[in-house]
This record gives sequence, structure tokens and C-alpha cells, in this order.
Amino acid sequence: MSGGNRGFGTGANSEGGPGLGGVFGGEAEGSMNPPPSNYIPAVREVEELFTEDQHNAVYADVADTDEDVIVKGIDESKIRVFKTWQDCNFDQGLYDNIVNRCKYARPRKIQASVMPLILSGYDVLGHAETGGGKTAAFMLPIMQKIIEIPPADPMTRCCPVALVIGPTRELVLQLSDQGRKFAHGTKVSVAKAYGQYNVRENLREIRAGCDILCATPGRLKHFVNNKEIRFDNLRYLVLDEADHLLESNFWEDILEIVRFENFPSVENRQTLLFSATFSQEVQDLANQILRESHRVMVSNKQTTGHASGRVMQNFLSVSKFEKNNKIYDMLQQELEEVKAQLTKTGGDLESAHVRRTLVFVKLKRTTDLVAGYLSSKGIRATSINGDRSQELREKALGDFRENRCHVLVATDVCARGIDIHDLEHVVNYDLPQDAITYIHRIGRTGRLCEGTATSFIDPEDDSSDLCKEIVAIVRGAQQEAPQFLVDFSEGGGQSTYTSSYAAAAPETTTATIEELNPGW
Repeated sequence: MSGGNRGFGTGANSEGGPGLGGVFGGEAEGSMNPPPSNYIPAVREVEELFTEDQHNAVYADVADTDEDVIVKGIDESKIRVFKTWQDCNFDQGLYDNIVNRCKYARPRKIQASVMPLILSGYDVLGHAETGGGKTAAFMLPIMQKIIEIPPADPMTRCCPVALVIGPTRELVLQLSDQGRKFAHGTKVSVAKAYGQYNVRENLREIRAGCDILCATPGRLKHFVNNKEIRFDNLRYLVLDEADHLLESNFWEDILEIVRFENFPSVENRQTLLFSATFSQEVQDLANQILRESHRVMVSNKQTTGHASGRVMQNFLSVSKFEKNNKIYDMLQQELEEVKAQLTKTGGDLESAHVRRTLVFVKLKRTTDLVAGYLSSKGIRATSINGDRSQELREKALGDFRENRCHVLVATDVCARGIDIHDLEHVVNYDLPQDAITYIHRIGRTGRLCEGTATSFIDPEDDSSDLCKEIVAIVRGAQQEAPQFLVDFSEGGGQSTYTSSYAAAAPETTTATIEELNPGW
């Protein structure tokens, strides 16, 4: 990595790794410590991003395991599908980045259906399983359209052509990185804007070029209110993780943004909404910002309560007092198995470590407690939550991405959209508040190949109603829920039975598009 202020603290764990850095070095949990006034996010080199994709090239056939998608709201005779990258007729520079640098073999199913619709000018409500390739589905056709239009007047450098809004800083940073990668060597410029990024430096980045601007709502409103960003050239509005943006407090922010001076009306822009989940309520809200005559829904049919079939869902019955011991025992057993395999093959035992594991907890203070406990036991762990300064949040994600630590303990700040290369295991130390968040959490793994999600169930503390929804999600993914979970969800009492089951094939109980929205 290069760029940015890297002074993140000096704490270490018992393995001599990065440990919790500034967290145990004096930062009080729950304090909203402001970042240094000169804080600038570290910039991931484009070559690093390409290399990450090249490592994923072994999963060239991943599109074969994608769920089929359907297109609603358009005459069947007008539906096109891009089966190859040649079908897209992209600019040569864009094509080279996709095929020769990223090593993408062919479009994923959501991409194959969405890209021709965007290029044809439709508003799109795009839904696919987590890890289905939604970012490229909207980024690439937008870039192609920007390449085709005449260059903007240099005096309008702070007037984006496309505005991509995400609910979290981490997601916006990731969207910006992916955009820079796809646009490398083309005339398309990509910039980001989010909170705790030094305002002066953030403006410097935007003024250097922002054909595509990726932003969180708060920082975006700040810049627009200060006349730093204008929408004179805006053609595309994209909401990523749209269900979260529309059904939470962000909805009022979105309405305020689309009512800004010079913001194009719904009829004079192309609006694109993407997420892995869309409830009926969210679809109703979406209709307020989509063109009625030009809106299309692309989905894998299951718009709610549907998890990726690439994620094997396991469950353990664990009381809240035993969770620390259980997660350590689970990881330690895994480490011993790795060491045994290395011994058998003559490998270096010093290189042994657990799979890259993302652990979700309910409370911010629990992130530090669990990460600290694991670190004290010799497992490299770090933590991230919404109260941490942005500098420390990005440091924790960077350490996790670059294998300086192998376990990241997080609140739901990491539940949506975040793509960690080779993340093999997600642990729900605490269950989330709702089933939709459960789907997004476990969807951090199983994005290109099979992943594992392990959830701790505490009958004394967890909701049987939530567990009933989780059972339906498990069955919808063609897997079998353990009997103790089924019993608990049906009010059958507590159970100390612990197990995990492989795929069966019971009927799905999730809603289809037609059931949720017969008007599409």
C-alpha cells in the first residue's frame, strides 16, 4: 500500500503480529475520537487490485454456479444477454482491463442481463446473491457511456457524470477502488467522498477528476451544501446496498440529495439500484425515484430471505457464557489440523494459521473483548466497529486483507458489500437483529468458491422468531437445518445439541418476485 498516514498504534499480540494496534494502545471504547486533521486514506495500488483478481482466475467457471436471473418489466423480445465480453462492444482499454488484467473469463449472470439494459438507457432494480458481481454490472456500462461522450469542460471538474452512493465508508472506499481498477488507462476518472477523510485533501481528489463519484450521504451533502460539488453533468444515480439506503434513516438523505439544485429529475437521469435483498417496502420506495415507463427488475427470483448456495451454513448451540471458549476451541482445532497436515507434508509449522475468519458480534465493546481474548491465546486477531476512527477502521481491514491478522471481529459495519479476497469463514458469535442482516453477513464468504458460515445459537438469549426465519433461509439454500435449531424455532424448548449438516433439498419457503410485486 502507498499513500496516507500509517501511524496506527503499536500494540501487538502474542504471535508478534499487529494485534489490536491503537485499540489496546489507549483508545477508549465508545469514544468518537476524531481522526488527525491530516488523515488521508491509504491508496491501494491498481496493480495490487489487478493481482487480487488474477488470483481469482482459478474460479473462471463461477458463472456456472450463479443463480439464474429473470428480467421483469420489459418486453421479452427486447431482452438481450451478453454471454461474452466481446458481446459488450466495450472500449478497447476497458476490455483489456476486464479480460487481460482482471482475467474475467465471461460475464456473471447478473452482469450479462444488467449491462445491456443500462447501455440501452433503462432504470434498473438489480438483485442477485451476495458475491454475484453487481459492482461490475453497473460500473462497466457506465464507464463505456462516459468514454463515448465528449470530454467535460475543465471548469466543471467537480460535476460528476455518475453518482454512486453507499451506506458505509468501507463500502464507498471499495467501490472507488474497483472503479479505479476498471477505469485504469481510460479517460474515466473515479473519486470518493466520505466522512473523516480530511476535507481539503478529499476536495483535492475530487477536483482531480470525478466522472464517477462514490460517496456516503453525509459527506456528499456537506460538499453540495458548500457548493463544492454540482450536478450539472449528472446522468446516472446508483444506490448500492439500496435496501439499506431506502429503508433506514438514509431515505431522508436520499430524498434531500435528489432535490438538490441542478440535480436531474427522475425523467432526466438513469437510476440504478442494487442489493442482495429487496423487501416489498423497499421496492415501493424505489418506485418513487425510478421512471415508471423505463424501469426493469433483474433478479434471481428470490428477493427476500435468500442466501447464496455457495455458503455452507452451520449452527452450534452455545450459551453466552461459553462463546469465547467455543470460538477459541473451534479455531484452535482448525489450527491443529493445519499443523498436522504441514507435518505430514514437511511444511513449515511457523506458517500455520487459521482460515481467514470474519466474526460478527452485536455490541461494539464486544469486538475488542473477543479480539483481545483470541490474541491472548495466540490467534492473530483485530477488531473494527462504528465508533473506531476511520483511520483505525481502514487499518484493521488492511491488516485483515493482507494477512497480517487472520481473524477480524466486527459489528455490522462490515456486514454489507465488503469483499475480502479469500474470506473462507464467517462466524456469527451473536446473531443479528434480523434475517436480512444474517443473509448479508454470511454473504461475505462464498463469493467465488464455497465458504462456511458458523452461527452460535443461545436459546436463552436469541429470538425463536428470528431462528424460524433462519431455518427458512437454510432450506431456501437447499441445506438442512439441525434439529435443535428447528425445535427452538418452533418453540420446542432448549437444546444443548451441537451439529452441522450438509446439503439436502427441502422446499424453499422464500417469496418470489411475483408474490412480492405482481406489478413487475
